Amino acid sequence: MESNMETASMEATVRQLIKSTFQVAEPVSDGLLQKGSLPSWDSLGHMSLVAAIEKTFGVSFPTYMLQDLVSVDSIVSAVKELRS
Repeated sequence: MESNMETASMEATVRQLIKSTFQVAEPVSDGLLQKGSLPSWDSLGHMSLVAAIEKTFGVSFPTYMLQDLVSVDSIVSAVKELRS
């Protein structure tokens, strides 16, 4: 089970991966770090983000999960699920 500190660290890492994948300038609100809010977060960008997340966290998302990875919270939840 992940602690609150581990969750906060994971959230920060996911935010940074989103920002670097989509070249988001600082600062930006978390509400804008979701699919549909960033023009570059299209289908190709989504797969680039998924690859970065998988590499960083050492997980592999099953196909059925990919469409649900649309925000920091949904990504963190999915990573936690795969790690449990």
